[in-house]
Amino acid sequence: MKRRNTGPSVSFFAFQDIITAVVGIFILITLLLVLELAQRVEAAASTPTADISSVTEMIDTLQGEVDRMTEELQQRIDSQNETAGINEFNRQEETEKLEDKNKVLQQQIVSANELATDLANRIAAAKQDENKLLLKSQELSSQRSLLEELEKRLAQVQSEINRLESDDTPVFRDQTEQGRFITLITLAAGKIEVRDALTKSKQDYTGPRRTNELFAWMDANNLSSRQIYLVIKPGGTTDFHAVQEHLDDSGAVYGYNVTGAADSIRLGFEMPTLP
Repeated sequence: MKRRNTGPSVSFFAFQDIITAVVGIFILITLLLVLELAQRVEAAASTPTADISSVTEMIDTLQGEVDRMTEELQQRIDSQNETAGINEFNRQEETEKLEDKNKVLQQQIVSANELATDLANRIAAAKQDENKLLLKSQELSSQRSLLEELEKRLAQVQSEINRLESDDTPVFRDQTEQGRFITLITLAAGKIEVRDALTKSKQDYTGPRRTNELFAWMDANNLSSRQIYLVIKPGGTTDFHAVQEHLDDSGAVYGYNVTGAADSIRLGFEMPTLP
């Protein structure tokens, strides 16, 4: 039994048409090229022969010009070589001169550096000397100030010595040999003055209640550690008896003396302190 073909069949008709068309185109192009080549051959065969004599002369002229230019170029090359040799010689000479100058400059630089180092050392030494001189100047200034202060003190001491030499005012010590402190009570007209060596103080009492104020001071202080010395000036006798009576009642140790109005007595603590 024959098998029935149920699938689609393949047709080559279109491919054959394409091949036929391409072959026809190639044949047409070949014919066109053959015709054009035949025309060119005919044209070349019919062209007259050119006159080559003028061309030969031109070639000879050009060859001579080339030879002349070649010779001139060689001469310039030789001249350039000679000039280059001379420049090379001069360059070497200039190089040697520059090297010599460079050596001289290097020596000068070394000398300048040595000089700069020496100057720096001298400047440093000068600064050290300046600092030392400044310190000495400060020391001298302080010593000068101290000397001036000592001169002032010496002048004050000398002035005090002169004053003491010219002053005949009697001076009592602050303490007796028994260890009692001196208390000077000066009785004057309308005034009582107390100078106490124990407290190094001074009190003045005036007015009608001056004796009461003096008695209050006596009662407030320990009279057993004091030596009372009464100085009676003109006008002070009016208070003397009352003061004497109070001292007796207090059991104080005392003494008295009558002086003039201008007379004075000092205690040791009243003397000026020497500087």
